Amino acid sequence: IGMFYSENLKYGFFDLQVKLAFLLFPFILFRPAEKQLDHRFLARAFVAGTLFSLTFFLIRAAVEYQVSHDPQVFFYMRLSREIHPTYLSMYYSFAIILWLNDSFQRGRMNGFRIPVLLFLYGGILLLSARTAIAVTLFSAFVFPVLYFGKKILETKRLMIYCASAIVAGSLLYFSLGFNH
Repeated sequence: IGMFYSENLKYGFFDLQVKLAFLLFPFILFRPAEKQLDHRFLARAFVAGTLFSLTFFLIRAAVEYQVSHDPQVFFYMRLSREIHPTYLSMYYSFAIILWLNDSFQRGRMNGFRIPVLLFLYGGILLLSARTAIAVTLFSAFVFPVLYFGKKILETKRLMIYCASAIVAGSLLYFSLGFNH
């Protein structure tokens, strides 16, 4: 609707293009599929894409840091010049949810899975988008409760869940202190 009275159509269409993905990804990934493999492949491809983009941004920031010695190249708009940090954080947050879902379906959270989660969480913290950090933490803690239901109350899972909440909450608290 806003496009009808927008003065800057070029920016408006670009902004619409970025936001359209947020609407389309859930429909694509959670549509009825002929095979479960289709969903799993798309989810893993999305996660791989987010990992690639974060790796690219960090390498580019490291190269820029070697020249400028300015640590700000690792944060917010300086880290992700091509896309707004809040949008990019939301993509990373969605990747975390997809990765958690795949981990829970496979029945294990070990080996390569935890470093991927930590890498994506770290990328979100470096992007310093407060709303995205809050949404990521909220969804990362609500998702297991919705997925496991009453099983989350089992002693071992509850301890892991509480420890994760403490670590994530601490990261949020300290990351907010570094913003601006």
